[in-house]
Amino acid sequence: DYIVQDWTQEPYIRGSYVDISSLEAIRTMQEPIDSKIFFAGEALPIDQDWGYAHSAALSGKEAAYKILGFSSPGKTDDSNMVY
Repeated sequence: DYIVQDWTQEPYIRGSYVDISSLEAIRTMQEPIDSKIFFAGEALPIDQDWGYAHSAALSGKEAAYKILGFSSPGKTDDSNMVY
């Protein structure tokens, strides 16, 4: 079994790409809200490729480090990433 996803029909996504016109907005979303809500995804790495799965994985790793209170591994450090 498989599903063919039509992202253009998703009401909250509509197949949109990341908007890289505002680095300020990206930096804002990189910061947690009340140390309780953390964001991650393909749109958030400032020094990586936007819109790709590896960028989503790296930003997820970055958010996990923040949640656990560890120092950041650095956005360009994917040496321990399992793809």
